[in-house]
Amino acid sequence: MSEAGHQRVRTVSRQLATQDPSLSDLLDLAAHERPDPNWSPRIEHALNASLHRHTAAGAGGLELDDIHCTATLCQLSAIGSQATDDPDADWQRIMGEVMGEPWFAEQFDDASTSVTHDGTGVVYLTHLVRKPAG
Repeated sequence: MSEAGHQRVRTVSRQLATQDPSLSDLLDLAAHERPDPNWSPRIEHALNASLHRHTAAGAGGLELDDIHCTATLCQLSAIGSQATDDPDADWQRIMGEVMGEPWFAEQFDDASTSVTHDGTGVVYLTHLVRKPAG
């Protein structure tokens, strides 16, 4: 993702955090919690591979950010252009396909996505909450 894209995600994240305490908590965890060295890199790789499989023909105007996993959650973000009706730019569909993969249900038990139009296009911010170990 370009630096301008990162800035858009940061700006929208700050705005949304002031409006939604639960999202603020997730953003705080993503920013401050350490990764689990046995889980985080493996799951970042699996999510990245899955996202690229489901956007193989092109992301249709989506610009994907790096995936960041801590010990208890993963944060994914993407930005889209004004043309959000492009089927290849449908973040919800793409994430639905990722979540439908067999390995996904073994790793996560909750997911949330915030979708915001920031005047330039659409910003998607997704949090995936890890299943408790056990």
